[in-house]
Amino acid sequence: MKNFPDDQDYIFRIIDYLFEKYGISFFITSKDFDVLYNWWEKKIPEGLIRNSIDSVYKKRIAKGRKIDSFMNFSYEVKKNLVAKFDVNVNYESSGIENRNKDKSKMFYENFPVGLKKLENKFKLLRDAPEPKRAILLEDIYEKLIIMYLNDEEMNIKTEIFMSNLPDAMKKPEILKKFRINFLCRRFNIPDFD
Repeated sequence: MKNFPDDQDYIFRIIDYLFEKYGISFFITSKDFDVLYNWWEKKIPEGLIRNSIDSVYKKRIAKGRKIDSFMNFSYEVKKNLVAKFDVNVNYESSGIENRNKDKSKMFYENFPVGLKKLENKFKLLRDAPEPKRAILLEDIYEKLIIMYLNDEEMNIKTEIFMSNLPDAMKKPEILKKFRINFLCRRFNIPDFD
């Protein structure tokens, strides 16, 4: 599997979130890309962006207004970012690490039935040293996609997502990344990267 640069991965996860949670997709314009890239460049936490998307969605739907651009979320992201730093000046990255460890622990304690065929591989991944983890993770993702290649829901959402991308982004590696993100969300697979 080809690894994406961090910026593309980040952008795809945000686009995926909007589509997966609310079924919203639209043509990604250069302005949308600028907004998404700006968020990545400023290292705005994805959780803050997801919360902002949720908030804007509720407000716009209540007013009968549609969402047709990532620019619709810009103000809310800025507002929430300012609030986050006002309230949490002593924010430390160790909090993020602890949350990731908790998610990982919960994943293994409540291992998804739909992943039983890969359980041994996931156990190997958990105990593997860092250099080997990337290779194991790549192998797991490959097998996961093959296991669910005929999944109707994934295929429909993938088709819609790909049809809304500019031609320059319609590449096999983007298709693959979307499927991986979809399946990771479905099974609550934590971020092992």
